[in-house]
Amino acid sequence: SIGGNAYFEYLTSAKSLKNLSSIGESAYFYSLKSAKGLESLSSIGENGYFYSLKSAKGLENLSFIGGSANFEFLTSAKGLENLFSIGEGAYFESLASAKGLENLFSIGGDAIFHSLKSANGLGNLSSIGGEAIFESLTSSKGLDNLSSVEGSVFNKYAFWPQEFEKDSKSNTSSSESLKSSFLHLRKSLF
Repeated sequence: SIGGNAYFEYLTSAKSLKNLSSIGESAYFYSLKSAKGLESLSSIGENGYFYSLKSAKGLENLSFIGGSANFEFLTSAKGLENLFSIGEGAYFESLASAKGLENLFSIGGDAIFHSLKSANGLGNLSSIGGEAIFESLTSSKGLDNLSSVEGSVFNKYAFWPQEFEKDSKSNTSSSESLKSSFLHLRKSLF
């Protein structure tokens, strides 16, 4: 265990950290290429920054991040199956599929999924404590249990609730199904 912050600026392999079970404060992995070796890590008390990590394999026991989670370059969430809570914001810039996040129950701050095309895998997500940004999402299917969003919900088609009706007239007919599913989600949330 590390009781305070853990800064690993140049560490590219976590194999030497195989006995690390928890980080009491924030974890910064700037150059990590693989999470293999972090199989014992179960919690990060504050922020978890995995800047260069593309695969979550090796993080199978991580269940809790108390602060913000930054997985900027993560392309596969497989390995995060036991992650149930992110205390503050969640940033997934490159993630196209939510498979692997099936047990994620809550995000305490903003939820930012720029590249996510399908919400399948987020079926247990019930609350977002800030903005919900699903920029590339093509359907709200998979967000059936999402019952609370404290901020606005954003998709590249519209901001909710204020801008949705204004923007919906300018969208093409090919987006009618998307608008319909997001309107259904909006009605259940607001």
